[in-house]
Amino acid sequence: MPKENTYNIASLCSVADLLMGQSPPGETYNKEGKGYPLLNGPTEFGLDHPIPCLWTTAPTKICEKGDLLFCVRGTTTGRMNWADQAYCIGRGLCAIRAKTGFLDTNYIYYSLIYELSRLLSLCSGSVFLNLSRNDLEEFEIRWSPNSQERAKNTSILMYIENKIKLNQETNKTLEAVGGAVFKRWFVDFEFPNQESKPYKSSGGKMIDSDMGLIPNEWKHDKMSSLFTVTDGTHDSPKKTEPGYYLITSKHVKEQEIDFSQAYKISETDFIEINRRSRVNTNDILVTMIGTVGNILLVQENTIDFAIKNIGLFKSSERPDLFEYIFYYLKSSKSKDYVRTRTSGTTQGYLTLESIRDFPVLIPSVDLISNFKKIVNPLLEKIWLNRNQTKTLQNVRTALLPKLMSGKIRVPIRKEEMETTDNA
Repeated sequence: MPKENTYNIASLCSVADLLMGQSPPGETYNKEGKGYPLLNGPTEFGLDHPIPCLWTTAPTKICEKGDLLFCVRGTTTGRMNWADQAYCIGRGLCAIRAKTGFLDTNYIYYSLIYELSRLLSLCSGSVFLNLSRNDLEEFEIRWSPNSQERAKNTSILMYIENKIKLNQETNKTLEAVGGAVFKRWFVDFEFPNQESKPYKSSGGKMIDSDMGLIPNEWKHDKMSSLFTVTDGTHDSPKKTEPGYYLITSKHVKEQEIDFSQAYKISETDFIEINRRSRVNTNDILVTMIGTVGNILLVQENTIDFAIKNIGLFKSSERPDLFEYIFYYLKSSKSKDYVRTRTSGTTQGYLTLESIRDFPVLIPSVDLISNFKKIVNPLLEKIWLNRNQTKTLQNVRTALLPKLMSGKIRVPIRKEEMETTDNA
């Protein structure tokens, strides 16, 4: 075991270079990939790396590949991502890069996670949070003076994090496989006919309908004719501890519900909300305000949350259909419908009427049954991966502060313990 020692403490600017973002002129923006990819804030953040949607031909502040991107403004202050290429960063971001010969940037990342609540306490502004350059530069972090111990702490945490990312990427792939089958069968209409040949290209009969040409004997209707369609509460119940989570549109991500930013409500409010919008296993959620149109299949066996301003498709009422409906709602045609029905200029929203009137194609019972046989195992695997990810996230949450504070010490050989530095 390593001997006890006093951890080093120094300001962030003494071990890392900080580059505060600056937004270029708006007229230099484009969506055609001309110039540098532009990041104005965490809206472009992905699971690990940003996903740019804008470029600029007049970059101002440019970060390097491998830099840690740290959000310094607004309600998402403290969110982090990694630069996988050079980016022009806007004023909402700071790029952090370890100085040569000092700590590595991954270690700084985990140090900031460990100290994040203390760092965020320095924010100015009660509504619109802001961290100044000085706040970051003078913020003190601590670390073991033994470089081998630092490296082992980082490798342990990175192993857990990489496994989490692998599960998330695997789930994206599994969901994409199901989506590809759905498109082939129910968008391109190339499902296997009685001779196991693709229906449409093999001369399958098509008929005209309000939804365009569709295969013979298919029907179309609206979602509310198949099962109950409703939405969550529009009230704002008081926060309470302990209690039940209240989930809003901003908490519903493409692969999971983010409970970390949600607050809890009383059992009385939970019961009252659920009189209108009780969520069950195999129901489908759709975000209705802000980021509109995110779709999530609820696979939890125990539902201990209520919903607010979220659309609820009670597909659990149709166990024969829920997989088909899930992929239908994620299809390009459904996304087009959501886009054309989204109202609001400052903040987009969907109405309950629009999701109740959601048009849906209804293929034959046999075809839906065959689709179910293919995609149900994929969805089950996705659910298992999500459960493992939650376990890993809990392990990381519990382990990180103990490693970074020295409460848990990684065994190090005697000769390694002698390898100390001034970083």
